Amino acid sequence: MKKRVFSLLTALILLVTSLQITAFAAPVSDDIHPQYPYSNNGYTLEKVSHADVAPGQTDGFVDYYQYTDPAGKICTGVIEHMYKEGADTPTADTAAELAKLESRLKAKYPTASPEQIARMMEEIAQSLTGDACQSYAFSALGYKDWVYIGTMYGGTGITKNNAKTMLQSLGLLKDEKNEDDTLNQEAVEYNQKMVDSVAGLLYGDNYYTEHPVPTQGILFKMNIKTGESKILMAGSVNGYQVTLRNAVAYNGRFYFIGTQVGTEAVADASTGIPSIFEVNPEDDSFRTVYQAVTMEEYLEMQKNYVFPIPRAIAVYKGSLIASVTQNDGAHIIAYTPDAADFNDDSSFKGIPVVDSALRNSAFKEIAEQSEELLNYPAYHMYDANYGGTVYQMIEYNGKLYMAINAGQKALHSTLNPTEGVYTAVDPDTKEETKCFAGYAILEGTLKDGASPSDRGAWTWKPIIGNTANDQWDNTPNQADAHPAMYTFNIDPNRFAAAICTMEVYNGYLYIGDYNDVTQATLPMLQMDFIHLATTLSQSVNLYRMDPDYNIDLVVGDATKTFPDGSLSGLESGYTGKNGYGSRINQYTSMTQIWDTDKTDNNDGVMLLGTLDDGSLLRPLVQITNGDVLKMDKEEWVEKINYLKVLIQLLLERDLTSSGSHTTSAALNEDADAASSAVAAPNALTEEALVQQALNAANTYEQMSGAEAASVFEENSAGSVPSTSETVTLTAEQTASLIADIKNGKIQPHSMPSEHATEVLCLPYGMGKLTDLVDANGQEKIDEFSDLYKGIVEYYLALKEQGDVVFPEPLQKVLDQLLTEENARQLKALLTCLNAVKDSVIGCDTYAITTDADGSNIKIDTITLDGLGDNSNQTMRNFALTDDYVVFIPGNAIRGGSVYRLADWPGKTDPTPDPEPDKYEVTLRNAGDGATGAGEYAANETVTITAGTRPGYVFRGWTSDDVQISDARSETASFTMPAQAVTVQANWARRSSGGSSSSTLYNVIVKDSRNGEVTSSHKQAASGATVTLTVKPDQGYVLGTLTVLDSRNKEVKLTAKADGTYTFTMPSSDVTVQAVFRARVHFRDVPSGAYYEDAVNWAVANGITNGMTADLFDPNGICTRAQAVTFLWRAAGSPAPKSSAMPFTDVPAGSYFYNAVLWAVENGITKGTSDTTFSPSATCSRAQIVTFLWRSQSSPAAGSANPFTDVSASAYYADAVLWAVKENITKGTSSTTFSPADNCTRAQIVTFIWRTMA
Repeated sequence: MKKRVFSLLTALILLVTSLQITAFAAPVSDDIHPQYPYSNNGYTLEKVSHADVAPGQTDGFVDYYQYTDPAGKICTGVIEHMYKEGADTPTADTAAELAKLESRLKAKYPTASPEQIARMMEEIAQSLTGDACQSYAFSALGYKDWVYIGTMYGGTGITKNNAKTMLQSLGLLKDEKNEDDTLNQEAVEYNQKMVDSVAGLLYGDNYYTEHPVPTQGILFKMNIKTGESKILMAGSVNGYQVTLRNAVAYNGRFYFIGTQVGTEAVADASTGIPSIFEVNPEDDSFRTVYQAVTMEEYLEMQKNYVFPIPRAIAVYKGSLIASVTQNDGAHIIAYTPDAADFNDDSSFKGIPVVDSALRNSAFKEIAEQSEELLNYPAYHMYDANYGGTVYQMIEYNGKLYMAINAGQKALHSTLNPTEGVYTAVDPDTKEETKCFAGYAILEGTLKDGASPSDRGAWTWKPIIGNTANDQWDNTPNQADAHPAMYTFNIDPNRFAAAICTMEVYNGYLYIGDYNDVTQATLPMLQMDFIHLATTLSQSVNLYRMDPDYNIDLVVGDATKTFPDGSLSGLESGYTGKNGYGSRINQYTSMTQIWDTDKTDNNDGVMLLGTLDDGSLLRPLVQITNGDVLKMDKEEWVEKINYLKVLIQLLLERDLTSSGSHTTSAALNEDADAASSAVAAPNALTEEALVQQALNAANTYEQMSGAEAASVFEENSAGSVPSTSETVTLTAEQTASLIADIKNGKIQPHSMPSEHATEVLCLPYGMGKLTDLVDANGQEKIDEFSDLYKGIVEYYLALKEQGDVVFPEPLQKVLDQLLTEENARQLKALLTCLNAVKDSVIGCDTYAITTDADGSNIKIDTITLDGLGDNSNQTMRNFALTDDYVVFIPGNAIRGGSVYRLADWPGKTDPTPDPEPDKYEVTLRNAGDGATGAGEYAANETVTITAGTRPGYVFRGWTSDDVQISDARSETASFTMPAQAVTVQANWARRSSGGSSSSTLYNVIVKDSRNGEVTSSHKQAASGATVTLTVKPDQGYVLGTLTVLDSRNKEVKLTAKADGTYTFTMPSSDVTVQAVFRARVHFRDVPSGAYYEDAVNWAVANGITNGMTADLFDPNGICTRAQAVTFLWRAAGSPAPKSSAMPFTDVPAGSYFYNAVLWAVENGITKGTSDTTFSPSATCSRAQIVTFLWRSQSSPAAGSANPFTDVSASAYYADAVLWAVKENITKGTSSTTFSPADNCTRAQIVTFIWRTMA
């Protein structure tokens, strides 16, 4: 083994000095034409990032540069990738970016000379290349044609560690400390070159040299059509050094969760302070809105090995829910729903210096580690999978589900501090195995009508976790009352799974688990394969749970828990009959629901990506290459031959006997050999003694070898073939035996012959293993392992009995080959090799479909080989833009990349439009020389020009068929409808008395998307009443309807009871514009409910968004703050005239602050006292109609009071009577209004709609 590594290293060391960063021009044009499409199984994907660079080359999303500053310090950074197709030099776009960099350099180094600036810029231009360190896209969201991507920097940490571990185990690294404990920089640089060289050997020729100064993670956006990119956050651009692990869209903004590094005090720049960032995709503005800890607290977390990076963030019942980590574990926070904005304090907008915790008051803690979370989350780096804590959250069936990495606790395992891994016991075999984690799922239920920010309104229980009734981790919590329904990892036979990812699809909660095989690669390089074998034998599974908590196995091996196997028929890793994947699929990386036909028939397709550890397991193949632990098959045979000869050399011989165990001469036809064989040892030379033993070994091989080997037949799982082979020695072995005889280490003929049979059984039994060294398939692996284990047990028994005394040279070799640990490791190694041997390397991606009820599961393959780049370990993310599904594979060796899905099975290509029909335009009384009559296609612009009529003055165009722009001008236009059109020219006779005809003005109705507006008049005289009829398309409601005169002044509209609107025609043309908004389908707003139209109107006009995407909560109560905010939004959210707030309980920055000021200014409310508004108090029916009445300037009330519970002296009496008169309310019965009752959300939006719509 060492010999092979030394020879490889020798070649590499000769190359290491030539490793340099190379620059290239990577084109992306304004109209991108991808050069490297990937097609498989009917799917075609196109590479968008670095579009001219073939898969397998450096990408990394953006470009990297480096330079040396005037002080000699190496600096690095990133820049947008903006090269053009075919360009040998940077384009104007790139030149502009470089100009910005030059300005930054001048500002950063104000004393630098022009020559120094020019030198730095030259180094930057020469070093530009893809940033291979931007490994993974942990977060991604689509917006229009753009995808916003947050990256993880330096995913190759595991590969670097693997290379370093190998070199350390071989003693090939230098001590980096001098005798005085100072740093030996020469040794550091030497070791770095060695590590980079070996990493290149193990992980491919394109393995990059790590940046001398890390550029860290970034947030950028990429146009999926043009390839254009823009960096939003980067340390070298604006100081934001971030790792963004997840993101969600919420209230028109994007919220990214991760960590940021804002000071050099942070020791580990790959992590940082847990933070939440808000991004506005409309203008790309962003800010930090939450930080979980102070810098001091973060440094304490590092000392305590607390893993700080958060990941879980979700939208639940209209609220933003996230998990962050502090020194005492996981904390769940909620952002209050209906809040218009976060605290606008400038500290949230400043430079990204993380000096103090910015715990925004809009976030409320709703759960924590030792209470609601049952101490499940593993949050220390050594717990499992580098901590992990709460990994994902998702809303399902009206409840909140959390996927939690529970670490070693889940398996009741114990830590081996020297190895850094845990030992668990297989429940069936009772054998110990190494593991790294276990996962749990908690369910959170919120009381009906309660705010998600109300901690007391939540109930938590474990669905997957501790099934026992005893307390978990000896901490008082809810585990006593709610034992989990399923054990950790769902199946007690699965002890390699670490965490899971969740997705809701066609009524089921899908659960995809994953291992962390990367943690097993370090022991692998030290010839420890137990952990790796465990993870490879338990590849990824896919489960699903229905609303009644029934869990099915969708993909996975049959076990006692799931004896019938999986619903899909695929085994773990998506293998098995008709399977596609392999056991090296170790992560369910990411899922994405993709509605292919944009219908409500079902949820479309669930895309699922895996992490394939094949590229990270290259050392397994490099190191072993078919080895049995430390020897390949040829070396194995050589070692066995050596043993056979050594035993014959040591055996005591009877010089007169011809027995099979005495001398080889009696069975050898060669007289000379016989003569030499019977001679006494001291009469033979060392060379002759070795030859004598070799002859004896060959004779024994032919006569008794099979008999000796048969001793172990009963230990074999099956029939093991055995063939006699000529025993030979290598020249090196021969020389070694001769030398050991000469120096006395070997005493020929010193071993009693009565033990010959017992001892010779060992090498001949081991010879039977030769045919199984290249075992393929678990059956052969078990056969090999069982036989080897039997040989080990036989040898150990001989030693323990003490009857056989093994000479020291023989025992040394046997002790090296035959150990119990070797038996375990051999089986583990062969399991690993079997998993990797025929695997296709590169991440897998699958398209999973079912019927709407979850039946008829189908799993199609999109890729098995990382989209053609086998270093693409993981399909780390997906995103949806307006026109594309975006695939973002992660690559820890060459950097991540971006692809778009261009074609898929069943895609319907648009058919060419047929030749359009044409329709006739007729001009009547248009005068001599008029133009514009003829045939036109629908939607074509028609321009008409009046001719001349002697004695007449042109007065404009009119038509009953179309709306005419500039109808009073001689030259006018209109859009051709799908029908014939007649246009009348109007004239007035010239006279000294003026015009002889009245003036008509045009009613111009602009085309609207998702609905139509029709007018009772095409033209009308001033003062005429015009009626507008509004007809939304199915699934849409009217948002706004405006009428503007020629001076853009709004004309007053009156809503009629029949749903129409009227206005009085002014003395000018008018323009009618309607905006229709998608109808929100709330599951709790039934069709025909009295409040249905009101809710749709309120949502369309931005007055409320409901509690979640599909729940409005009509019976929920409203606070006074929410009520005035609804009113304020219905009035158009006008800016208050004053900023002086009279109420002490309305804090600045609160979402209702401006609404309350506006309400006070307009006499709508005076508060509950001179200094209090009581924003959290429930709004009563009396209060809301009073607010409404005052918002309409307190009009005259009705005279009749039908309600017995409304006193004439009550402050709300006039408001109630007015509301009855205006049909805003009819009371709760014919004789009661119930003024003190809480006003529900349905009632409030209905009252506002009837008043203000």
